[in-house]
Amino acid sequence: MVRVVVDPGVCQFRTEIKVKRSRTGVLVNIKSECEAVRALSENLKEINESTLLERFINNEVYKAATNCLKHVTCPVPCTVLKAVEAEMGLALKRDVRIEFVE
Repeated sequence: MVRVVVDPGVCQFRTEIKVKRSRTGVLVNIKSECEAVRALSENLKEINESTLLERFINNEVYKAATNCLKHVTCPVPCTVLKAVEAEMGLALKRDVRIEFVE
């Protein structure tokens, strides 16, 4: 199982994403202080590994995000996909960071 915590920045709505391989893909469990991310979670109970190969416009995670999230810059959809990659053994578990430099 892979567990990832997202600190999204200004909104401060902490999100925890857990993914676990299943027979048909990856089970996704998202806990968040954000109402919109909780709605996203309801639409992403299980993800097929082929989702990792889909382009943005056809990707089920980004499609669900389009219907649920209010801010296009929310880092949660990308983080879900990174966690799925790691759980499937298709990526190393490495932190990602956005840093504003003045």
